[in-house]
Amino acid sequence: MQKGRGQKTEAGTIISAVSAVVKREMDSNPAFYKSIAKQIQDIIDEYKAKRLSEEEKLFQSKKC
Repeated sequence: MQKGRGQKTEAGTIISAVSAVVKREMDSNPAFYKSIAKQIQDIIDEYKAKRLSEEEKLFQSKKC
């Protein structure tokens, strides 16, 4: 159980950090940062729809 909680926290931290960079840098390269934002949103949507496990969410978030 602890492993899942740690993965959830780590994935959330990664997604939050990447999202902050995307928001801050969006004007410098909109096409690039929009694609990153879409990847993040896809991960969140897939997780909420229960199509990704905690482990898969973490793995996907590290790919962003």
